[in-house]
Amino acid sequence: MLNIAAVPILNITLRNNLLDVIPIKKYIRKWNFATFLLEDHKNSVKGIWSIILSIPVIVIVLLTRDVQGMVTYTGGICGSFILLYFPAMLAHYARKQDFEKIHQHEN
Repeated sequence: MLNIAAVPILNITLRNNLLDVIPIKKYIRKWNFATFLLEDHKNSVKGIWSIILSIPVIVIVLLTRDVQGMVTYTGGICGSFILLYFPAMLAHYARKQDFEKIHQHEN
């Protein structure tokens, strides 16, 4: 049985992590499209980001008859990504940003 109470917490965590890792804001500035999404300190914009990031999940749930079976098979793959890949990627980008900041101050 799916724990519905965990969905808001998971959505907020997913939103925060994806906005930190994926350079979405860079592309919004580059294309000059929907620039209001850059103000992610506002609660309304945070809600819009949560809705945008929930769309793929909602589509999958609407198109899949056996959601529990899909969760069973993909849980191992997603679990390994959550435990191994995402922390490594976050550490890599954090070190990269620190490296750029250090060398920017030296020049």
